[in-house]
Amino acid sequence: MAEGVMDFVDDEDLPSFDDWFAAASSALGEGVFEEELCTDLQSGIGTNPIYGKKDLTEVEDYPSLGLSRRASNPGGLLKGWDIRQRHWVTTPKDTNSTILRDLNRGANSIELVLPDPKVDALESILDGVLLDIAGIAPTCPRNSLGAASNFLKFLERNDLDGKEPIFDLSVDPVGELMRGAIDPDTLRTQLKEGGEIALRVQKDFRKGTTFRVSGLDYAEAGADPITELGAVISSMVTYLRSMDNDGLSSRDAFKQIRVVVSVGTDQFFDIAKIRALRVLLKHVAKACGVNDLDMRIQASTPQSLASKSDPWVNLLRTTVGCFAAAVGGADIVTLTPFDSAFGVPDNFGMRLARNTQLILMEESNIHRVIDPAGGSWYVESLTDQIVLKAWEKFQSFERNGGIVTELLSGSLQEVIAEQRESYREQLIRRERILIGVNDFLEPSPTDLIRKAYEVAMFPDHAKSPQFRVSDISDQREGGMQ
Repeated sequence: MAEGVMDFVDDEDLPSFDDWFAAASSALGEGVFEEELCTDLQSGIGTNPIYGKKDLTEVEDYPSLGLSRRASNPGGLLKGWDIRQRHWVTTPKDTNSTILRDLNRGANSIELVLPDPKVDALESILDGVLLDIAGIAPTCPRNSLGAASNFLKFLERNDLDGKEPIFDLSVDPVGELMRGAIDPDTLRTQLKEGGEIALRVQKDFRKGTTFRVSGLDYAEAGADPITELGAVISSMVTYLRSMDNDGLSSRDAFKQIRVVVSVGTDQFFDIAKIRALRVLLKHVAKACGVNDLDMRIQASTPQSLASKSDPWVNLLRTTVGCFAAAVGGADIVTLTPFDSAFGVPDNFGMRLARNTQLILMEESNIHRVIDPAGGSWYVESLTDQIVLKAWEKFQSFERNGGIVTELLSGSLQEVIAEQRESYREQLIRRERILIGVNDFLEPSPTDLIRKAYEVAMFPDHAKSPQFRVSDISDQREGGMQ
């Protein structure tokens, strides 16, 4: 034994995996090992009964050795993640009061969902908000470019006394193309205009970003996690090329992008998905000659997982998603309020979405561990599998001409539609269980009264309709009770 090292077990005395496998197979009987001890997860990825270093592939940075797996800085998120509260703009006065309330009670930043990109009431909506402390992410689902331009005009009209505003403009024409929210003929122009805005933001605003690359749109349409990540990377490459054409260096271009991914009920898969995403981003950056990646990942629970039949169970789903986001190392976390399926969430729903994060952060202290999942051979192996499959998906998009070509041809929408229906059938057949959706249903649906969303706040997903678990729980027939 080397000096200073305590060996409790001699490796030579340990049985090999082959020995264990032979014993387990013998005990279970011939041909039933995989059936009994292996579980299919999703996206062609499954679990084994036991893991070790042998299960890792030749993917770099494991366990916990590289920044790409855990966080964007060596110390992890020791100051906590950014609690970003989503606000659906109604009246300027009401929206302003709820924003100020949330910021005073623990939220760090605000995502503004605008029904009109040219809303002229930003002064009223953001009255009293310290823009150099609380980040603002304005977005309009049908015209993110217009919302970005309008927000920059708002900053020009308001003197911040030399203070630097913090904002994410959320320009995402590719996402709008996916949702059927823009004319495909205008996409090239919108990409160019987005690149011009990025050039301006990079020059004039040190704490601002321009583009949002959102996997959330694909997840809410029904895409599986691998398709979501592949679409995220391909969309990001599209925006990088656009900014390169407008004269931004690769290093500056990466700083102008914020990535959003979904987190839901599959805790370990979502932990690994965020860690895998960071590895994927690092590989793209390396290919662009950027070694010190500087960009933030936002994790958000999808609206599609909000159930109407038993909305209180939504609290459990968002808690699981938040935990996965924190352990996976997301820089920003947004939780969908439990009552969002009924309309614009009220103060109680917003409070619970905010406090769920505060409790996990301030009482559970998740953020004070640099890499909670690091060194778990299961999580490391799962991370590797997601990296390899998502990279293959990204490469397939690029071989076909990129994400834009895939969307214009409709082929990606067809794939997502198949995945959406497959997941729906799994829920209906109870091959997947969601409490309050297809198991342990309330005798009668809960009826919460909320203000209706404006139509413009929710794109119609003309080519790729949204998947909602409420559609399943509403089918209270044939075994769904």
